[in-house]
Amino acid sequence: MVSREQWKEPDMILKSSFALTKLSHVFAGIVFWQFVSNLDFDYSMLTGKRRQRWTFWVYLSSRLACIGIVISSLIMINSRRPVNCQALIISLETLQAVAYALSLLLAMLRVVAIWDRLLPVIALCAIAWLTSVAFWIRIVAMVHLSPIPPFSSVAGASMCFITSSPPFLPLSIVTLFIYFVLLAGMIGGLARKPHLGSVGIWKLLYRQGLAWLALATIAELPTLVLLCINLNDVMNFILQVPRGA
Repeated sequence: MVSREQWKEPDMILKSSFALTKLSHVFAGIVFWQFVSNLDFDYSMLTGKRRQRWTFWVYLSSRLACIGIVISSLIMINSRRPVNCQALIISLETLQAVAYALSLLLAMLRVVAIWDRLLPVIALCAIAWLTSVAFWIRIVAMVHLSPIPPFSSVAGASMCFITSSPPFLPLSIVTLFIYFVLLAGMIGGLARKPHLGSVGIWKLLYRQGLAWLALATIAELPTLVLLCINLNDVMNFILQVPRGA
């Protein structure tokens, strides 16, 4: 069994970097497949075949930010020549912040609608959203990267390497808390409607995005565990790209 001290040795950090590379490629394939599979819906909205609301542009911007995340991460790990790692990772984290903020906004709009736009619910959602955005801005400001010469000479590529991971742990805790609050708010808001039976509640929960919120909450747990263990800076970062998108 590898000890926590061994995880911080150069060899283990390099192996972690290779794992990050493989995971990024898998995630890129999933995101591109999901993007292409929904192009028909996007096209019908853009051409006016479906009724369009302003929230569609929030949704579309979030999807485009996810594609930007994938492209930035692929450039970061596959470039055949040296790149500006600092600028690249800042753009990556900025796109992650945009994608997260927009998707969270869509989820909060659903909760607000379920609670019939009550002012206290709107205020709480606004505070939670601004808090999460503030944490993401802090992340972008504290990221530091440098090239990995050994990886370049072995794999024939120039890869950016994390020399000090930003404070992802507070962000992960805040994110998980917000997800739990949104899930509780969605369930509680629908349960208070007397005209819905138990079957109707669960069907409506699914339609209102319960599956997305539940998946996002579950996906945040491994990230939080890795950050609490703090094996090394690469392992702290390894699930940040999938989480951002």
